[in-house]
Amino acid sequence: EPLLPGRDYARAVQPNEPVVRDYAVRLASGSPGAYDEPQGSRVPTETGLGQVYRIHVALSSSWKYVSDPALSWSDYASPARRTLALGLAGDCDDFAIMVASCVQAVGGRVRIVHGFDGRSGHAWAELWLGQGEQGRLSLARAGVAAGRPGWTPAHSQDARGGLWLSLDWKFGELSMRATRVETAWTGD
Repeated sequence: EPLLPGRDYARAVQPNEPVVRDYAVRLASGSPGAYDEPQGSRVPTETGLGQVYRIHVALSSSWKYVSDPALSWSDYASPARRTLALGLAGDCDDFAIMVASCVQAVGGRVRIVHGFDGRSGHAWAELWLGQGEQGRLSLARAGVAAGRPGWTPAHSQDARGGLWLSLDWKFGELSMRATRVETAWTGD
């Protein structure tokens, strides 16, 4: 499968590719049950957050970082199927694509964001937790899923009041303090 032009996240995130879907299901299967309730709402249950946590831990603990020649997001992005075939290697946008693909494959709503601080840049995935009280409850459940009850994971809030959980290199933690953040892609 060819590399894609940078920022072509709509083609690189591949939750419906059988090999990606099967991989995500295998990782999530340690927390069996429905991702959301009611199904189709995309708001994660405790079980769903457990599935996301298992997916994230498996990906982050197996990831081998290899940088692209330039940090511009205009170089190229590796489609999830290709990254899986490579044995989980690539840079931050490749990791974000893989996380987004696997989480979306089990029912999550995800987006990829870019953060900037001066000349430094970074990409990471975020998981939609819901809006208002529902989002705050999901945020608290994310701490429980990570084995850290009472912990408030890193998150952001969109203009409509939706909460988004950081799925950067470490679950619920950001690896950089960005002075500017932009949403690069939001999945269905």
